[in-house]
Amino acid sequence: MPAVTEHGEQKAVCDYLNTSYPHVLFFSVPNGASLSSPRQMSKLKSEGLLPGVCDLIIFEHHGGYAGMFLEMKRLIGGVVSENQAWFLAEVERRHGYGVVAAGFEEARDFVDEYLSWPKTVFGVSTNETPLPFEGNIVSVDVGNKHTTLITG
Repeated sequence: MPAVTEHGEQKAVCDYLNTSYPHVLFFSVPNGASLSSPRQMSKLKSEGLLPGVCDLIIFEHHGGYAGMFLEMKRLIGGVVSENQAWFLAEVERRHGYGVVAAGFEEARDFVDEYLSWPKTVFGVSTNETPLPFEGNIVSVDVGNKHTTLITG
């Protein structure tokens, strides 16, 4: 039986997020993409490509964290690179929740756990009163989405 690829595992996580958490904002970072030339790699680096960035970013504040950074590995044989270990340490230093998941099931469990924690804004549970803010808060409706803009 052929080994399940990291791509297949990550696709399953994305399908799960889209089905189980349709309102959660997440995106992938194509750092592992095959690049056709050193020139293309140089161009992407000049545009901000950073080796080691996690595969999936869940941009939801829960449990006091600024977001979840999920590094996918295939179930058997996946190894965390030096750049990935550095990035995960930086995520934690900046109050993000960084995890490495071996396969879909482990990733799903991490996602479910993280999204079950209390939703937070500025590190404060949304059930609590946030600290006073000395900026401007503007509510805007764009199409069918409601957005709050915060300016300082």
